[in-house]
Amino acid sequence: AAVVPSDLSTPFEILKGKLISKGVLKSDGTTAADGSTVTFVYQSRTTVDGVEMFVVRYDVTSKTGKTSTAGYYGVATKTGDCYTVTQNGGAYSAAAYN
Repeated sequence: AAVVPSDLSTPFEILKGKLISKGVLKSDGTTAADGSTVTFVYQSRTTVDGVEMFVVRYDVTSKTGKTSTAGYYGVATKTGDCYTVTQNGGAYSAAAYN
């Protein structure tokens, strides 16, 4: 499931495709490799290291029902390139996720 403004459906699909190709997500786009359920939560549209991107939180819910944040990803608004995003004291930094 994704909590997403309508104009963000494409970045979410791009990110899901990337995670599926890397084996992080199963092909259904909502199940992690370990069987936990995945939720994408839109955080913000921001510029990180000179690249404007949509920042998305990646939450996983285990089979026992415990939800935790597994990480943050970014999808560049212009190119669709994916990034892993880290947050440190409110500031984001990004690394290419190829």
